[in-house]
Amino acid sequence: MLILICLIWSGNYFAIKRSLAYIDPNTLALFRVLLGGLVVLAAGRVSFAGVTKRALAWCAILGLFNSALFLVFLNRGLTTVNSGVAATLVYTQPLIVALGSPLAGEKLTKTKLFGVGAAFAGVVIVFLPSLSGSSPSGGDFYELGAAISWAISILLFKKWNTTLDGFTVTGLQSVISSIFVLPFVFLGAPFLTPNIQLWGYLGYNILLGTGLAYVIYFTVLSRMKPSQFSSYLFLVPIFTILLQSVFTLSWPSLYELVGSLLVASGILIANAFV
Repeated sequence: MLILICLIWSGNYFAIKRSLAYIDPNTLALFRVLLGGLVVLAAGRVSFAGVTKRALAWCAILGLFNSALFLVFLNRGLTTVNSGVAATLVYTQPLIVALGSPLAGEKLTKTKLFGVGAAFAGVVIVFLPSLSGSSPSGGDFYELGAAISWAISILLFKKWNTTLDGFTVTGLQSVISSIFVLPFVFLGAPFLTPNIQLWGYLGYNILLGTGLAYVIYFTVLSRMKPSQFSSYLFLVPIFTILLQSVFTLSWPSLYELVGSLLVASGILIANAFV
């Protein structure tokens, strides 16, 4: 299921980047969380009978960090940063999670830290040509903000230790997060150019990127240690590169092959003694 999440999210950078030609980043975030959340609640036939006020408060906190701030920062960063650099910066998240995992009750070993570090180094190697040819910009800081916000949400979710199912958590935190996204929409410069391309990209983001992927995400995260879970997410930028090679009928570069091997090795090391 983790591999499926990584495959779905590997296409997200492409879908978001293309969407931004027809919609502003804040409105895109609003559509994704609100419509994605409603689809999940309907598909899961969620009953709110067992949802307490405490659970709603936790979903609101998760929605703020996991959906609202993460997507606003991610989308805004992609307006100025290329997908390769964005992927590298956002996927510093597993490193942040590994360093903060003791806060969620996980023992951080040298082996886990080494494995996560090796996997991150692999991602950097894959995107080294893109990184070396770019200079720091405001978009870089937005992507790092997205990584930090995402890492915080993972650690908070593990502290919550809820018994709610993945459909309920995903749907509620997504819908509630739309409240936090609205001020960004009103304070920004919203625009929308409806066309079939935009609806296609939105469909991918809403049904797969938010709906299916996040239901699996919260289901699996509830059963795994935070650093163990996050280490697999290094596969997302790697899959993005490999899929691009398949679609363009080109061989991966030496950087991509070496980096991918290092990512795979790092994930195996990080999960060897769990």
